[in-house]
Amino acid sequence: MIPGEREEGGAREEGPPDGPIPHDHRIDVVKERFAARLMTYPNVTGVGVGLRMRAGRRLSEPCVRVFVSRKVPEAELRASEVLPRELEGVTVDVVEGEFTLLRNGAPPLPPERRRARHFPFAVPGTSVAGLRVTAGTLGAAVYDATGGGSQLLLSNWHVLCGVPDCAAGEEIVQPGPFDGGTAPRDTVARLLRYADTDRVDAAVAVLDGNRFLSDAIAGIGLVSGVGAAALGMRARKSGRTTGVTGGIIDAVGLDVTVGGRLFRGQFTVASEDGAPVVAGGDSGSLTVDDRNRAVGLLFAGRTDGAYWIANPIADVIAALGIRFTPDPLPLDAAVLLTAADS
Repeated sequence: MIPGEREEGGAREEGPPDGPIPHDHRIDVVKERFAARLMTYPNVTGVGVGLRMRAGRRLSEPCVRVFVSRKVPEAELRASEVLPRELEGVTVDVVEGEFTLLRNGAPPLPPERRRARHFPFAVPGTSVAGLRVTAGTLGAAVYDATGGGSQLLLSNWHVLCGVPDCAAGEEIVQPGPFDGGTAPRDTVARLLRYADTDRVDAAVAVLDGNRFLSDAIAGIGLVSGVGAAALGMRARKSGRTTGVTGGIIDAVGLDVTVGGRLFRGQFTVASEDGAPVVAGGDSGSLTVDDRNRAVGLLFAGRTDGAYWIANPIADVIAALGIRFTPDPLPLDAAVLLTAADS
């Protein structure tokens, strides 16, 4: 393993990015070519395209990013266990990172609005879960794109479902059971469909008859559209446990092991000062950019809380058949509403 950040004589010192950096497809190709091999090295937990780190500082230089559970001095490794310093002219940079799902270990915090019952309007950014789960986060209000246009509740599969034998129709409570939610009193929705794949951990539920869902996320507001994660982009989320926090998109196209499973094509958001930005119970939070566009669905984080991992939102949309805007009104209905308002 590469023993710490590497200083290269005569290398140009770069500062941290102040926004998205230009995409370099050459690095994508190198990462894809070597990712499977790099994942076989000791302690490696993930491989993606990331921002290079030097002496604890994040630079504007893209590289092949390798996450490891623990950095080991090169002297303690066999030659075959030492990661390459570069691949086909692209720098290989190593950062410590072991990741876990963020439903388990939801901390027992004192009651407050994010863990309280919201009736009749449930609010994204607050506690929710299936009855066989502890607690996660209600990510966003979305709409069924497969027909009917019904408003749906979006979160993670492991928050709304979480067990292999879960099925459509199972009750979802707000707040989650860990925060005192019980059925039928707190039933907010019923599971509709889910995706539990190597790219997406997501699920949607259809609202219960006497419950409603706010389109605005607590502390963030309305989702303005859909975007794509890019290196150097600032992003934030509103979660059940840590509230509204943010950071910088630090790695994309990430193949990463979480809870013994390999997820592909994910991205990370990193704290810019090292302080925790995520904790147990934040799973399911929607990740948005600085224009409030949805870019991802948070499902895991580094064990120290300094990084979170998200599914790219395009993959979530495709897997679940959803959209972030309702069906447009038919022309005749729009005319009637306009006339009524005049």
